[in-house]
Amino acid sequence: HPKETLEFFGLKEDMTVVELAPGGGWYTEILAPLLRERGVYYAAHYDANGRSYYRRSLGTYLQKLGENDELYRSVKVTSLAPLDSMRVAPPESADLVLAFRNIHSWMRSDTLSETFNAAYAALKTGGVFGIVQHRAKDERSEEQMKATGYVTEQSVIAAAKAAGFVLDARSEVNA
Repeated sequence: HPKETLEFFGLKEDMTVVELAPGGGWYTEILAPLLRERGVYYAAHYDANGRSYYRRSLGTYLQKLGENDELYRSVKVTSLAPLDSMRVAPPESADLVLAFRNIHSWMRSDTLSETFNAAYAALKTGGVFGIVQHRAKDERSEEQMKATGYVTEQSVIAAAKAAGFVLDARSEVNA
């Protein structure tokens, strides 16, 4: 339900939006054309100097962008690494930072707090951090969440609060 999801997050065509770890670019196909004329779209992807999975993922993404310059010419690719200087967009520049089903990966790599801190730093005052994640039952352990990709809602909320975020709303659109 991408339309309903993005509407819930308050997406508008004149916003500055950061997508964390866009993977193969599924949401890029929606966000880039929408933001191309009046907004700004940052794709904070994995670092080219990281693990082989990160290199392949970034390479596939860049190839996608290169295959349609007209559609993707305004996409600004930034990096989720290195951890000590992670800057996904200029400080306090973004209206909206998005994370789609990546929380468990950041838990696995022990980079969840750094990633959330980078999202917080990029957002303007009053900006929105929109998260979509496969939801686990509350009794799942952290190791089970890392292994399955299903994360408890309370774990996500706690990590976001630790980074300075305040929970404003929840949605069941993808439940």
